[in-house]
Amino acid sequence: MDNLLKAILGFSLLLFSTYKGNDPKFDNFSYSYNANDLVISINLKDAFINDFKPIIKSTKPLFLNYSVKLTDESGKIIFSKTYTYSILFDAILQSFTLATSSQSVSKQRYRDAVDVLSSFKTNIVISEPQLLYAEISAYPQKMRINGKMVDLKLLWKNKIPHFKTRLIPRIYEY
Repeated sequence: MDNLLKAILGFSLLLFSTYKGNDPKFDNFSYSYNANDLVISINLKDAFINDFKPIIKSTKPLFLNYSVKLTDESGKIIFSKTYTYSILFDAILQSFTLATSSQSVSKQRYRDAVDVLSSFKTNIVISEPQLLYAEISAYPQKMRINGKMVDLKLLWKNKIPHFKTRLIPRIYEY
């Protein structure tokens, strides 16, 4: 499997004419205020379409970070945290084990596993509902392949998807 990874990364990174890469972006953002909780969910889209399947199926864990920052109207940071999701393929069981901030699940199909990896949701405790600004980003961690650290952001064309929005509690809505 290491030779397959090496070949794919070599061709993808050295022969840019055949290199497709991925254009990850966020979509389906939603949020809600529930008493002293802020629930945020968002999906990472088009992040694992090209070049990632053999890497994810390499039986080595792949880690994906989601970073969330909340600021108030003055720009003061109210909350900042990085969440790490992981995926690991078991070649014997032919299944994917995923760990997110809220669950650990096993999936048989690659597409189902990637859907879990790409779906971010968190509950954030806040003192009271207030007007906030949210910034969310995602990026894969570096991975050791054939003894060398490889920056998997290369497969995202070295782009880190960002999402920014204003969160208005219901009491402020018109």
